[in-house]
Amino acid sequence: MEKRYQFRGSLGEQPLAEILFKAHQYSVPGVIEALRDDVVKRLYLQSDEVIFASSSDLEESLGHFLLKSNQLSKEDFRRTMRDRRDSDQRYGNLIIDEGLLSPAALRRAIQLQTAEVLWELFSWTEGEVTFSIGTFEPPSQSRIHIPVRLAIKEGVKRAGDAKRYLARVGTKDTRLEADYEIEDLIVASLEDDEFALLRMVDPRHSLVELCRSGPFDAPTNGKLLYAFKVLQLIRPLGSRSEEPEDPRALSGGFKMRYTARLKPEA
Repeated sequence: MEKRYQFRGSLGEQPLAEILFKAHQYSVPGVIEALRDDVVKRLYLQSDEVIFASSSDLEESLGHFLLKSNQLSKEDFRRTMRDRRDSDQRYGNLIIDEGLLSPAALRRAIQLQTAEVLWELFSWTEGEVTFSIGTFEPPSQSRIHIPVRLAIKEGVKRAGDAKRYLARVGTKDTRLEADYEIEDLIVASLEDDEFALLRMVDPRHSLVELCRSGPFDAPTNGKLLYAFKVLQLIRPLGSRSEEPEDPRALSGGFKMRYTARLKPEA
């Protein structure tokens, strides 16, 4: 079997946003795999984009997504799930064959469901993580193509644990300074209020003052400031951004070992 580099870590020690940004810095394709309890999630990275996300959690399956988004009735959901178990057909193909959704509507649904898997992973505060370098084909051709910078900004903003993120920015008295290129803001797709918060970052204002006076509620302001720090748009006063190292020497809680190719999706 072909050997590939694989880096191992823990979401309890290093949040997903920081792992994603490391991968972005190195500009290498690969798969981030997160394991918590019996649930496995995978993020496929290519060309500085998250191109696909998968989950072994049945509650995050395509069928459940279609049910929760009212695109399938309960009766159709139960019947198609039963038919799926009794056949070798992909669930999406079955949905189209039965005339429940058009191919275009199904593609949109798969992309939305895939994005939800990605956003939900940002809420994990524990779990084992591996990053395997290499070009892996996702189990679906319906890809999402979300730039890593945008994924970090949106994922952190949607996550729930603001205190955890704020602790990684600094203390309440920490002073921050901005240092960014406009192109980075475009890739991260900063909205008006998000850009307004970034422009408020100034050494005259402490971290707690920014959280209290920003355009969003204090927890959301705090999460966005953490995202800005991860994206190296801001930094604690007097510090300097680190240059990316060799991808074979990942820091920040990741350890390197050789491993075999990922097992194919079930």
